[in-house]
Amino acid sequence: QTKLPTNSINRHRVKHLENMMSSSKINDVANYLILESNTAISHRELQKILYFSQGFYLAKYDEALFESDIDAWKFGPVSGTIWGRFKSFGYQNLSVSQDASIATLSKEKKEFLTFIMSLFLVLGETMLIDMSHTDYPWERNYIAGINKLIEKEEIKEYFQEFENPETYISIAKEKVKFSRL
Repeated sequence: QTKLPTNSINRHRVKHLENMMSSSKINDVANYLILESNTAISHRELQKILYFSQGFYLAKYDEALFESDIDAWKFGPVSGTIWGRFKSFGYQNLSVSQDASIATLSKEKKEFLTFIMSLFLVLGETMLIDMSHTDYPWERNYIAGINKLIEKEEIKEYFQEFENPETYISIAKEKVKFSRL
């Protein structure tokens, strides 16, 4: 049997694969999204982009982007962890320190998040909320006054129905138009 040398390059590759194949911390994901947003990002926008990112990541890679749960709240899917962290911002745009941790994000995850953010952030807070309200996982789990868990498996199955995020956006916009009739 051939043994791989245990030099720093191989340790780096193993660490890189571990980062790619394990869930990141939701705070690292949030930090990255806030730091990389070219425009300001509100708390509600962040919450919806976290939801869409988790959904499309689960659908594409069959694993969670982050382990934290998402619940069905009045204004759509929400991470209680992130809500607690940023609630003091109210309706102001979010900010984090330039050296905020993004340690659990691989290069591939950063690219994935940048892609999702580029598609969704331009839609604006109201459209993101309305789109999430037409999604089956939120509709099925929302009960006024109760922040009910949306199971990751349910999120994954829903987002697997779409060929890509662009297809989702097109369909979701039509569902929003219909819901406003």
